[in-house]
Amino acid sequence: MNQELILENLNGFEFEELIADIFRKKGFKNVVVTPRTNDGGKDITMDEVTFSGEVIKVVVECKHHKTRIGRPVVQKLHSAVSTLEYSGKKKGYIVSSSTFTDSAVDYVQIVNKQSDDLILELIDGKKLKEITCDLGINLKNGVIEALSNKSISYSSELVIKTNILEYNFNNINNINKDQVSVENLKTTFHPIYYINYDIDSQCSTSVGVIHEETGDGQLIIDGRTGNGLEKKLMNFLLKNINNENKITKGNCLQYKLDFQKNENELKNRAISEIINSHTKDITYTGKNNVTYNKTCTPSPKDIIIHNCKSLYYPEWTLSIKAKQKNYIVSFAESAGDIFTVRNDTKTCQICNHKLEKNKWYCTYCGSIICKKHLKVTRLRKVKICANCSITKSFFGAKKYFESNEELEAFNNYYTSLPIYKKIGENPYLVCSIVFMIIIGLYFLF
Repeated sequence: MNQELILENLNGFEFEELIADIFRKKGFKNVVVTPRTNDGGKDITMDEVTFSGEVIKVVVECKHHKTRIGRPVVQKLHSAVSTLEYSGKKKGYIVSSSTFTDSAVDYVQIVNKQSDDLILELIDGKKLKEITCDLGINLKNGVIEALSNKSISYSSELVIKTNILEYNFNNINNINKDQVSVENLKTTFHPIYYINYDIDSQCSTSVGVIHEETGDGQLIIDGRTGNGLEKKLMNFLLKNINNENKITKGNCLQYKLDFQKNENELKNRAISEIINSHTKDITYTGKNNVTYNKTCTPSPKDIIIHNCKSLYYPEWTLSIKAKQKNYIVSFAESAGDIFTVRNDTKTCQICNHKLEKNKWYCTYCGSIICKKHLKVTRLRKVKICANCSITKSFFGAKKYFESNEELEAFNNYYTSLPIYKKIGENPYLVCSIVFMIIIGLYFLF
């Protein structure tokens, strides 16, 4: 499991030590953190040895800031690398927990075009996170991502296992719940951003106010993409949005997905979603009796934010083992309520049609099927699926058997029957004969 490290807990000196360790793990040699005063823009010095054995002298400047790093910092590094007493190739890194301004990026591009003997490289918070992830370190950085260890309230693993069997197999015919078991339980925590707001917006023209948007609302957006959640899922989560749990380690596998936006980015995306949802195309009549169309769009100042927070919601995934079958079930859950993402037990295993009621269980292979594919064996009256049964016609009627031995036993029995009893094996044929006799007698008399 990856080591988790929160950058906000580190001071500037500890950040330098972390960066030095990262470069050591990446194979750089002679990595030295310089004294903490008068370092001349050189927080770390080290050597990069190429495949050919060439040694490149490297200078690193570390910036553990929340604000963007500008061009002057890059110029200072450029000067430190240029004045380094070394006749070979030289390289300079600026490693930041935040981001760089456009002018800083432009300056690096200009320098790198001038010579191959002096190269500058910028590593921002996102790139640093990617590098550490490859090294087995889960770096949490509030500058580039929202941070939270809270989730919408969720049930224990034992409750989930018990309830999911009850929920999925309570209304299936021909099943003993002792024949099925829950396996491979895991939880994935998805990052979300919640916002509670009021809106008071007026759209006016020369004729006066033509449209108003007033009221309150709630919104949840995806903490990774910044997009709004699917409406049904959002409504499900909103029911328990204020009922939170601290995420704790359980016995099953757990995956906690990282936010890929910081708090400000998520807030701005949420406000954009709110504005879009309250934007309306309005038709009105002007003072000259001409009909006009106008798009009425609220402005950010029309929105008052009352509450906003970053948190997670749990999605459980498990497989239900039933004989030869494994049924994948995936769902969001909160306070006993379930929002289904995937449920294989709701689909007929033969025709793939959705199952609501009248579901049956094959005791041979574990298939859950619709009644159309349920077969009852001729001798023992066992209920099995069409795929497990052996089929043979007798006097035009299909009969179903559990095994070749059962088929052979019935064959021997059937051979010994008189003709009228053989005909009786086909009830539809018997009914047809009786019907024809009745019709014949009716016309005869």
